[in-house]
Amino acid sequence: MTSNSLPDLRLRYDDFLRSPRYTYADRISNSIDDASSPTSTTNSPRLRIPLSDIRSYDPTLSNALLSDPLRHLRALETVVHDIGMEERPGYDVKLKGERVRVAIGGPVMGRACSPRELGSGELRRLICVEGVAVKVRANDVML
Repeated sequence: MTSNSLPDLRLRYDDFLRSPRYTYADRISNSIDDASSPTSTTNSPRLRIPLSDIRSYDPTLSNALLSDPLRHLRALETVVHDIGMEERPGYDVKLKGERVRVAIGGPVMGRACSPRELGSGELRRLICVEGVAVKVRANDVML
C-alpha cells in the first residue's frame, strides 16, 4: 500500500509530470508564456490535466485523487509550480504572485450532476457538475 502523505504524493506526481511519455514540462511552460503575454486576457496560468493521463500512468493514484481531491490537488499544484520555476524562473513575480493552477479534465464519474442534484454524498469527492450558476447567495436561516 502506498502512502498518502503530502511529500509522497508530491514525489508520485513529480514522477508523473516528468515522465517522458507525457510532455507536461512543455505544457507548463506554454501556459506560463500564454498568461504572461501582453495580449493575454488573464494572468492566471492554468494547466489542464486529463484524468485519463493519470489513470493510464497509475490507476491507484487516479482513484485516490477522486476520493481525496484536496490533498492531491495541493500536491499536484505544488509540483507544477516547482516545474514552472525550473522552466521559467521568477514567473510568479512576473505574474504578480499568480501560480499555475491545475484543472482536472475528462470523465470523472459515471455521469455529470446538475447543481440541484448535489448532496452531502458528494462532499470531499471530485465530481463533474453541468450547469451554469446564474445567481448564488447564502441561505438565510429562518427562526
